[in-house]
Amino acid sequence: MLVIGDNEYGIVDYSGLEAPEYEYDTETRLSGYGSTIRSRRIPEREITITAEYKSRRVGKEEAREEVMKFFRPYSSGCLTIRRGTRERKIDYEISEFRSKNTNIQDRFQFQVRLLCSNPALLSAREYVNVTEWRDGLRFPFQLPFSFRKRGGTSVVINNEGNLETPVLIQFYGPALNPVIWNESTHEHVKVNAELKDGDVLEINTDFGAKSVIRRSGNEAVNMNQVLDLTSRFFWLQLGENLISYSSDSEAQKNRVLASYQERYLGI
Repeated sequence: MLVIGDNEYGIVDYSGLEAPEYEYDTETRLSGYGSTIRSRRIPEREITITAEYKSRRVGKEEAREEVMKFFRPYSSGCLTIRRGTRERKIDYEISEFRSKNTNIQDRFQFQVRLLCSNPALLSAREYVNVTEWRDGLRFPFQLPFSFRKRGGTSVVINNEGNLETPVLIQFYGPALNPVIWNESTHEHVKVNAELKDGDVLEINTDFGAKSVIRRSGNEAVNMNQVLDLTSRFFWLQLGENLISYSSDSEAQKNRVLASYQERYLGI
């Protein structure tokens, strides 16, 4: 890990953390006005950081070797940006590294360019229990006993980011033909299979990583072949999303967890 912006490496300049420009593919209308939008996209992000070595922990040349080793060509990693109380993360690949020194007496300065194929800045991962726990009874005997009961089978998740975002669902067995719904978008994922006690069904709706996996101990089984044809790998829309679950084991209340990272265009 390399920290820039502390007592050892100071930030001289940076760019690429602002909201990116949007790209549109249009077709000119043969009659009338303007054009027709055929597609739109948010391009990859390039972040440039210029920093200098301020510490006396090692000499300037030793620091240069350390930094060059860390930012070796084509290496990848995760950049964490902290500004006030906010923290965002983004995956990167090194696209350029150069030393900025022009005089032997200067402090060691360097510039690194990071190519981020996914331009979204991610928040810390949030975890939500889809199954509510309601207050129950408490009996203050010599040893205190308290009881809670499972409540409803839905929860509202508020996506406060700038973009829609994928969700990771963990559905704990036992259950028959489990279903997870985003009732706000009228989409669901259904698996036509039985989960035994101790099984965990893991549903990932992320683009490029869509999957349905059943985990039992150290065993992981791909369940795409029993995915119901009506299923859609939904994302959390901006604002409120009503997430619920059900199964053909109607009397069974299950533990269901949802996790996600809000996605931002800038910080």
